[in-house]
Amino acid sequence: MQNLFKLTALATALTLVGCGGGGSDQSTSGSDYVATGTISGFGSVMVGGVKYETENTDFQVDRQTATQDALSVGMVVRVEGTINADGKTGVAKRIVFDEDLQGVIANLANDVNDASLKTFTLFGTEVQVSRTRTQYEDVTFETLANGQVLEISGYYNADGILIATYIDQEKDSRESKIRGTVSKLNSDSTVFEINGQQIDYSNAQLDDDFVHSPLANGMQVEVEGQIVNAVLLASEVDLEESVNEVFKHSSSDDFDIEGYIANYDENTQRFELRGVKVDASAVALPKGYNNLADNVWVEVEGVYDRTTQTLLATEIEVRNSEIELDGQVLAVNLDGNGVGSFDLAIAGKTVTVNSGYETIFDRENSRSRSLSVGEFVEVDAVQNASGQIFALEIEIENGKVVGGTDDENEFQGIYQGAQGNEIKVSNVSFTVSENAHFENDNRSGPQTLRAFLDYDINNSPALLVELEYDRSGLVTGIEVDDE
Repeated sequence: MQNLFKLTALATALTLVGCGGGGSDQSTSGSDYVATGTISGFGSVMVGGVKYETENTDFQVDRQTATQDALSVGMVVRVEGTINADGKTGVAKRIVFDEDLQGVIANLANDVNDASLKTFTLFGTEVQVSRTRTQYEDVTFETLANGQVLEISGYYNADGILIATYIDQEKDSRESKIRGTVSKLNSDSTVFEINGQQIDYSNAQLDDDFVHSPLANGMQVEVEGQIVNAVLLASEVDLEESVNEVFKHSSSDDFDIEGYIANYDENTQRFELRGVKVDASAVALPKGYNNLADNVWVEVEGVYDRTTQTLLATEIEVRNSEIELDGQVLAVNLDGNGVGSFDLAIAGKTVTVNSGYETIFDRENSRSRSLSVGEFVEVDAVQNASGQIFALEIEIENGKVVGGTDDENEFQGIYQGAQGNEIKVSNVSFTVSENAHFENDNRSGPQTLRAFLDYDINNSPALLVELEYDRSGLVTGIEVDDE
């Protein structure tokens, strides 16, 4: 059977579907299922495009029994339960959350290439945060500062950078936590490292599991303690199952995992995701639409082969955004869960955006998954081969006024060519001012506005561009993105 490329009805990201692997079409009602991913909403709990009922769920937060109220949008969790035949709903038997890092941050810096990003270090680990894609509690992107104590959840990319999806400012500066893989263990000196951070466990309380499996390099652990002279003096060391161990020991065959690709092999279409080996050879990869590579953010569904300890992918959703758009809401067709579509005014035209369970609604001091006509929004999205736009995150801009001084908008997408001074980007047409500012810091591709308008899109690499345009729809700035 030929592999297919389609966008599933609920998906809010580019979805690549294959027929290999077998058994993961979710056709059996209430089949066992394990998913790891970010929380995108509540009204039950939404993870990986599935709405899980939580009436009888066992919640575990930071290794303690908890309730759903302890969870927040952006947290990376593991859901153990069942999924229904529709592939959109399920029941969570257990939801587990543990932060990746907690401690005092240092070396805070703005990204020199992207004003929407910042970096800092914690235990020597580089952490990247985003103005829009990171969820914040008791702190904001603008108020981040060296010396703050932050709890961080996210995904490590192929370069070892923790891409934060959730940050919470803590009040207790004495307690530090780190999760990761043990390395450079010296049992005589009772020290080891995690991601380069030296840990002294000479006075630590060790998990009872270490009685049967002594501490060793390669183990996944969580450490609590205090930093003294750059060394983490551990008070507690707990053994944790890696994602791969969870999959291997689970009674389920069907799994969903989210993260950043590492060690991608283009010839075999194999890679690693959070330490899990993935075989994507049965999934069709349409040319020109987010081909896989290291550091691409994906969600993978598949069947776990315990013999080879490999996840055989049957569906891949590429979560890296290709489209960013600002606009005023013209019409809303969303249900109570925020699933459906809405229309935006973009450069004098109407653009329809789809929303699903995976879409994050970012509204200050509210968990509402709704929109109202007249509101201004910033949308982070992807577009499929048919031209449909699917929102990954919607930020509602409170207080923006039509015709105000801040009424300049941005649009990011794939350049589709020009006729005269009329250009098309991701199926939306714009008029370019003859005085428009053009910027391309790459060594390749068009270097001037004239060369950009004459660019041969059929025989040249695709261009991801960011436009600035005024409320009349006239483009005043064009920047070629280096991604």
